Amino acid sequence: MVRRVLREELAAAQNQSPRLTSNQCGGISEARYFQLRFVNNLKREYYTQKNILAEGDEPIQIDLLDVRSQSIVNEGPMSSMKIDMCVLPGDFGSNEDDHQNWSREKFVDSILRPREGKKALLKGDTGITLKDGVGSIRNEIEFTDNSSWLRSGTFRLAAKSKEANVMEATSQPFTVKDKRAIMKLERPSLNSEVWRLKHIGKGGRTHKQMSVEGIETVKILLQRYTINPSLLREKFSNIPSGKWQDIIKNARACVIDDKERYLYCAAEGPLCFVFNSIYEVVMVSFDNGQTYRSPETFTSDEKLLVEIAKQEAYENEGDFKPWSALENNLQAAQFSAGGPPAEQGQEFDWWATSSFEQLYLEGDFGCCSSQPLFNPDAAASSSTPSERKSKMMWIKIGVAFKFLTSLCR
Repeated sequence: MVRRVLREELAAAQNQSPRLTSNQCGGISEARYFQLRFVNNLKREYYTQKNILAEGDEPIQIDLLDVRSQSIVNEGPMSSMKIDMCVLPGDFGSNEDDHQNWSREKFVDSILRPREGKKALLKGDTGITLKDGVGSIRNEIEFTDNSSWLRSGTFRLAAKSKEANVMEATSQPFTVKDKRAIMKLERPSLNSEVWRLKHIGKGGRTHKQMSVEGIETVKILLQRYTINPSLLREKFSNIPSGKWQDIIKNARACVIDDKERYLYCAAEGPLCFVFNSIYEVVMVSFDNGQTYRSPETFTSDEKLLVEIAKQEAYENEGDFKPWSALENNLQAAQFSAGGPPAEQGQEFDWWATSSFEQLYLEGDFGCCSSQPLFNPDAAASSSTPSERKSKMMWIKIGVAFKFLTSLCR
């Protein structure tokens, strides 16, 4: 009964006396009536060798609180005492029993020491002198190491005093990353250097290996990936699969340049390809460049043919030519794909379509005479507008007839 009463009295006294801490023997060691406190919130993420600031890039502020009155200690010797900053593991005080009720000995034992071969975790002047019970970290202090080596993967910033009756302050946990990570790009451009992608350190092993392979930019990496993803993966087999997928995903997040396109026509056969800036097929001609169609319009047999033929194109990458005439052939491509031949309300001008004009002028379809059936110069020299219009209509009919005849053959 005595023991039970004693336990109840101790519990009641601890609840009434703020910040009573216990020693290892279970007795009361000291009453801590004052507490340091972070006034503003810290960021969730920091980088090494970068100034440590609070949210909004404001200086971190710390004040001294009188626990009994819940007011800032703004007068007396303690209002101008000196405090020191240190680093704790992110899971410090996460247990319910330890939350805001740790002993001074446990706090000191939990202060992180630098890893072997590393400098002190905090660089700069870590001492702060309070003024009227409030202090700010205005000096440039920064982390020298990341937090990835801890079990929690996070740090806590802490403030402590030499006074025995002052409870320490701890921030919320946050992550510290290596400064090189800040130079990575979530959405790189095609011309971004390849080391700006995730998991590729500047001057590191992977970066050097890619330089040997001639891969200096995101664009070249994606071109190689489009041509033969298996071969590219084999060359970088030393990179773990998860990291490799992250690298490719990061690279493919870039914006593809629609204005940069390349043309390749097979040495034998009627196929001509139009590739985008990373060598993906955007249009194909099945008639030696007369008309072009998008992949969405291909039949199953045409898709198979394109897959086989484009490998030949990739093997002859040096023969790719800039495709500057694409805009002049959009009408022909739309017509062959079954799309609208012209804007609504406008007559489709067959003669203005370069592919049909070329068909007429060349006149060589392999089944007809190499000489054109009609003379456009003669039509243009007709005496009256009605005669010229009539003759030009017959010219267009002749062009269409010759084109259809060639397709039938």
